[in-house]
Amino acid sequence: MTIVNEQPVALRGADLFWHVMSTFILQQANTNPCSPVLPGEVRWDQGTWRDFVGKDRCGTAFCLAGYISDVCGGRWLVTLDEHGGLLVDGKPPRGSVLGAMDLLLAEPDDILTSVRDGITVTSAHNRAVRLLGLDGSYDLFAETNTYDDLVLLGTDLFGPPPAHIRI
Repeated sequence: MTIVNEQPVALRGADLFWHVMSTFILQQANTNPCSPVLPGEVRWDQGTWRDFVGKDRCGTAFCLAGYISDVCGGRWLVTLDEHGGLLVDGKPPRGSVLGAMDLLLAEPDDILTSVRDGITVTSAHNRAVRLLGLDGSYDLFAETNTYDDLVLLGTDLFGPPPAHIRI
């Protein structure tokens, strides 16, 4: 189940980062109905994502790594059926899905993988690191990052946003 993107984008690196920041992160910021926003403020909740049950906790569908993974066509291990029930790789779960919400079905280029219930998976974080061309773990994906933090960290890693990108 892809939530944000019907057609996967072929962007990678800086182009992918700034595309996601301007197209999804900025659009989803300020959407939490429980958190009023001051004029000129951009509120982003990086710490709550893919929350199918407690939808009022977060107005966002993903964290940064989740958006990056999703817009590039990542297939999530845990999805919803047409009635809102949880599925694991398209089937009803045999156990708890706790800890599986950020897992994607592994692709051939994924380096860091594991096996869950007999299925080879990778985390959204590991997928995003690969798609962005990063060579390690960065604070870019920390749950405490605000929108402004993401812009500053992205600028440090990738340079300023291209002129055609509104941030």
